[in-house]
Amino acid sequence: MADFLTAYKRGLDAANKAERNRTEIKAVIKELNSQLKDATNDMVGIDIVLKDLPLRGLADIAASSFRPLKYQALCVYNPRKHQSDKVEIAKWEESENGYPCTITINNQRLKCTDKETLEMALEELLADPRTGEAFQTILN
Repeated sequence: MADFLTAYKRGLDAANKAERNRTEIKAVIKELNSQLKDATNDMVGIDIVLKDLPLRGLADIAASSFRPLKYQALCVYNPRKHQSDKVEIAKWEESENGYPCTITINNQRLKCTDKETLEMALEELLADPRTGEAFQTILN
């Protein structure tokens, strides 16, 4: 006989773990923004933004019914400006379980399986020259 109760409990455990992972990821992003705020007098922040996928022609338009028209990106912005432009610095992918999440910088995919690897990937992102250029754009 099938053991539905055990499967039900595993589902609840998995949902709780996924929520803890998502909360942890948000806390890491919040800490990143706190440090950026202190370092830049609240002029630089990073946010996960839902972006439109660019369509480049009829083939892309036809294929759009088979693939998502949106993606997530890490973007730099100025929290002091109400209508601040958000400059994309990396692609962001997050599984329904929170981890793994992936940061794509210059076609390099950094897979984050826990808080430590997420923090290391974000440090690498911040040290990237294109991210530095985005910071300069936002600050000017």
